[in-house]
Amino acid sequence: MEGDKKLLTLLLDAMSLQLAKESGKGMSRSEALNNKKCVLCGKDAVKFKDDLSKKEFKISGMCQVCQDYHFE
Repeated sequence: MEGDKKLLTLLLDAMSLQLAKESGKGMSRSEALNNKKCVLCGKDAVKFKDDLSKKEFKISGMCQVCQDYHFE
């Protein structure tokens, strides 16, 4: 189970780094979560419109603005 969690974290970090590379502003998911920053835009990720958006940040590392842009 612990190995699966580590593998999933590595996979999500790799995906977020690819997106960050494309945007030129972001960072890895782990770095974003630790610093409460967005993986895509690099801005603060501290204000969310609801609990679902907060949960999404923990999964994707995207701030509310980036979530709204990509999911709506």
